[in-house]
Formats: sequence, C-alpha cells, structure tokens
Amino acid sequence: MPIRVDGLFTITGELIEENIRALGIAGVHVTAEELFDLSLTNEAHEARSDLL
Repeated sequence: MPIRVDGLFTITGELIEENIRALGIAGVHVTAEELFDLSLTNEAHEARSDLL
C-alpha cells in the first residue's frame, strides 16, 4: 500500500504557523497550543508507528 501524504489530518509546524498568522490577521490572537491538541495523534503514533 503506498504511503499517502497531505491527507485529511496533515499538520506540520509550518501549517500551524500559517494558521496562527492568518487568524492573527483576522484579529484572533491564539497560540498553537490553544488551537491544536495533538496529544491523541501523538499517542496513536507512539502506540502504532506503522500507521504512518
């Protein structure tokens, strides 16, 4: 099975920064930690690294 990139749940540091910057332009001031909770994704990757 080929590895898919840029899927529905793709999130990178760069994409997070772009979202924070865009929200800032719109007057919404939040941090990445306030907006994104990656704990479940990280836990799933730790438990099943083959899911990548």
